[in-house]
Amino acid sequence: MLKVSTDTANAGPMHNPIRTREDWEDMHSAALADRGAFHGDIAAKTMHWFVAESGGQGAWLSRQADGHWSGWDAQTGAEVDADLPADFAPWTTSFDGSEPPHWRWFVGGRTNACFSEV
Repeated sequence: MLKVSTDTANAGPMHNPIRTREDWEDMHSAALADRGAFHGDIAAKTMHWFVAESGGQGAWLSRQADGHWSGWDAQTGAEVDADLPADFAPWTTSFDGSEPPHWRWFVGGRTNACFSEV
């Protein structure tokens, strides 16, 4: 369920989490171990995803640092907080490598790269 938020405080500015060679190696290992989980975590935090509500309306949401999903109502632009389970993902499959070299990312998800400013 989506609800209008009264909290306008958002996460601070984004920064590059890689500060050392060890940071890079840790991230590289995580990406190789599970591409979908690694990139899905980044995409959930840095991109906005359209999440339809059962009534046909929806919102553009991203996952905050505390794990909460929030964003904007797709029709009104009002801020919303989403009451979603901790394991929620706005896609059904984060990485589908079943037909190389035609890999598919975030199958079932809906995003707008321009909106997310990627």
